[in-house]
Amino acid sequence: MESWTPQNDFKCWKTFVSATKILCSKQVVEEKLLKAEKLVDEFCTKFEELYGKNNLTPNMHLAAHLTDCIRKHGPVYGFWLFAFECMNGIAGSFHTNTHNTDTNYEETHKHAVY
Repeated sequence: MESWTPQNDFKCWKTFVSATKILCSKQVVEEKLLKAEKLVDEFCTKFEELYGKNNLTPNMHLAAHLTDCIRKHGPVYGFWLFAFECMNGIAGSFHTNTHNTDTNYEETHKHAVY
């Protein structure tokens, strides 16, 4: 990727990956959290410089608060919601407009998942 990505873009991406690697660690110490905060800030600043303020996303802002969540709740493995969010895709794929109105969401979900 480094060979075909412009140097500034690659450096920005690499900063994000470095922060993510720390934030997703199974064990995180304060020193690493401080480093992650710095990296997230660097990433957002560089991203804005490269792509403009209008291309910043809410998730980029939320990443700046992730270290506080880790301090309060421990490593992300204990509280992230990827498994729950996966169910949103399943629920969104239901074709409810042709279902019998007597069938409730739970019954539809049970048949779709099991």
